[in-house]
Amino acid sequence: MREPEEKALALFRDALEGALGKYGKTYFIPASWKGAGEGVAPADPAGWILETVERIRSAPDGPPPREPGWTRKACVYNLFVRLGAAWDHDGDGRIGVEPLEGGWRETGTLVKAVGLLPYIRSTGCDTVHLLPVAAMGECGRKGVLV
Repeated sequence: MREPEEKALALFRDALEGALGKYGKTYFIPASWKGAGEGVAPADPAGWILETVERIRSAPDGPPPREPGWTRKACVYNLFVRLGAAWDHDGDGRIGVEPLEGGWRETGTLVKAVGLLPYIRSTGCDTVHLLPVAAMGECGRKGVLV
């Protein structure tokens, strides 16, 4: 990994380590996100993401270099982050848009999308295509995620 990437990763890990244990209530994620089967599993959100980042870092160096035409053989996972990484973490029966205690969100975030990478890989996908990440405008708005 190059130096700027190492510095960015170190800052990310430091922020996660600073947030460990700061979420007071039980936080739930799908057990499959942790590779633990079906149902839901309790998790410290910062610990879960930190654990995932370390699992990714300790994995072998990844796939061989891409050759021309690699997309014909790729298994692509299209991820709309705001929805695909959303989950009812506090178990109240709805996905709230306001931050939970400790600042964690139930709507999809890029941080949670990182946490989903091992799960996505376990489905057989080898490429993630992030669908547009942009602020929602007022024109043509279809409603809110609640």
